[in-house]
Amino acid sequence: MEFIGALRWFGNRDLIALEEIYQGGAREVVTALHAKTTGSVWEMDEISALQARIHGTGLGWSVVESLPVHEEIKKGSPGRDQWIDNYIASLQNLAACGIRVVCYNFMPLLDWVRTDLAYPVGRHRDALAFDWIRLALFDVFILQRKGAADAYPAPWIHEAEAQFTAMDEPTREALIHTLLKGTQHFVNGPMGELATADLVTGFQDLLDTYQGIGADGLKDNYRYFLDRVVPAASEAGIFLAVHPDDPPFPIFGLPRILSTTADYDWLSGVHPSVHNGITFCTGSLGSRADNDLEAFVEKFAERIHFLHLRFTQLTDRGFFEDEHLSRPATLKHICQVLGEQRNKSIVFRPDHGHRILSDFNAAYHPGYPLWGRLKGLYELEAFMQACRL
Repeated sequence: MEFIGALRWFGNRDLIALEEIYQGGAREVVTALHAKTTGSVWEMDEISALQARIHGTGLGWSVVESLPVHEEIKKGSPGRDQWIDNYIASLQNLAACGIRVVCYNFMPLLDWVRTDLAYPVGRHRDALAFDWIRLALFDVFILQRKGAADAYPAPWIHEAEAQFTAMDEPTREALIHTLLKGTQHFVNGPMGELATADLVTGFQDLLDTYQGIGADGLKDNYRYFLDRVVPAASEAGIFLAVHPDDPPFPIFGLPRILSTTADYDWLSGVHPSVHNGITFCTGSLGSRADNDLEAFVEKFAERIHFLHLRFTQLTDRGFFEDEHLSRPATLKHICQVLGEQRNKSIVFRPDHGHRILSDFNAAYHPGYPLWGRLKGLYELEAFMQACRL
């Protein structure tokens, strides 16, 4: 197994240039056609143009992150077949251009959620964090979602109410922006399209469209999608790599169906094909104490086609994103298990990064600073090299 280090790049939405990524030591970028609306076909000339731009800087591009799944597919709407047809056409065009791995997710509405985008983790550095109290504060007292209070323990509600009462308007607006826009505006999806002035109402309207679906309904809709897409991906030579729920818990009443080992057992049973694969995100899956990352990689190694490497530190009310090498024994086990697959290479990226050095002087996307991620890339590559010695 060859491990290929990469950074995620958001195209024209990114303040970081391809040349900086190349000079920083990455061998590839993982990216997408970020200007495309979700559900539209990725045409070959568009893919080729981006490919030429990337290759022109000396970088490779073998992993797409991500090809978004339209919400109408997730909801099982009557018109989903056309959206699935478009998805298959995009896969076929990507394959014709030499792309072999496509990362995607099946999370309703929100691509990922954090409650704090600048959580202090040491002197002169900060990270992303998730706090159930702050989520409850928004859900119960700002969004005022029906039934939200029943989703949280009473002590959390009491603390959330006290914090809400003490909040001034700018602090409330900052929390709203963090949850609904801060992590969403640079990824394709419905939340990125909401007007900033109408975030709360617009979000509630979107939540209403998922009423009555539940986890079983979302699984049925996902199975329908896979029944169409996995055979097409296999025929084209594309390896699908689904990303786990992030965070791996139900939030805002939305179902989660890819949060645990049992969920991935279900996924593997739906379509045993190796083309029905996994993005192994140690940070997302590691945000649940009942997920054993070492057992997970042993069980699903053959279907892991893409790696997001970071670790989270659990707290009594959530988690924060820790250093990339904060769990060296677990990381070593992951590298050794995947390294035994000598017949293929795998792209990895340092998933997110702490803000350090001059990262504070630029408005990088939350979780995607330049220096914090390069530090993670150097550390991970050195660790992998040591594991091979």
